[in-house]
Amino acid sequence: MPTLATPEVQLAYELDGRVQDPVVVLLHGLGGQLIDWDEEVVRWLVQGGLCVLRFDARDSGLSSHLSQLGAPSLADIFAGADAPYGLSDMAADLRALTGALGIERVHLLGVSLGAMVAQRFAIDYPGSALSLASLLGSTGAAGVGGPEPELLSALANGEVRSGEELAVMVARPRSAGERGELAERVKAEDIRAPRDRAALMRQLAAVVAAKDRTGELASLDLPALVLHGTSDPLVAASGGVATWQALPRARLVLVAGLGHDLPTSVWPVLREEIQLLYRKAGRR
Repeated sequence: MPTLATPEVQLAYELDGRVQDPVVVLLHGLGGQLIDWDEEVVRWLVQGGLCVLRFDARDSGLSSHLSQLGAPSLADIFAGADAPYGLSDMAADLRALTGALGIERVHLLGVSLGAMVAQRFAIDYPGSALSLASLLGSTGAAGVGGPEPELLSALANGEVRSGEELAVMVARPRSAGERGELAERVKAEDIRAPRDRAALMRQLAAVVAAKDRTGELASLDLPALVLHGTSDPLVAASGGVATWQALPRARLVLVAGLGHDLPTSVWPVLREEIQLLYRKAGRR
């Protein structure tokens, strides 16, 4: 797998499709890996005339794990302490990666943490984003998009015993089929790069410490899609609604009963919405 060394981290990435085609960057969620974006999703994006860039964010998968930074206390972060790093640092990683690959402008497709990094990238690097798809994300504003207290407590106190347990808690699978998909995904992650709780807490701290992006999102003049589940226990649906309200050219899609996950049952909706988004953006 190719890697890129930035001043701070080494990033593992995959590039699929023709590099001369418009590039879409897929950003995974909290504690995830680039393989969380299923090969079928990559295939239909490539077949639609796009070049697909996936990468492991810092503290994920085969990219650098910043163990020297330790495991932050979420209580301290909520009280105002600095996080080990922020969403802008993670957006800068993506900027370094696209720059090294000679990619000037990209479509952004992020889920959960990836949605928030995508927002930050579009804000921090004006003109670099062709479109923004913010899935299961929020704006950083107080009072919206918060996790259920019991779930946050379990994460902060290390009560989650396995990756599959965490996945089930946040995804809330609606069927045996969705539960099976989760198990297979977690198994693939554990084989490729075992889960690192301290790394997960550093990523979570970046989200918790982030400032409200509402005003900055309102300045983004680009086509946008906001998709959220109505039963999301990790990032409440109010976060998706707030994101949609902030973005001047956004379309909102709420999926009834969906938790914090993108199971295969949602892919037909996602594919249709992404195609509509890229038509609006001109796919250039």
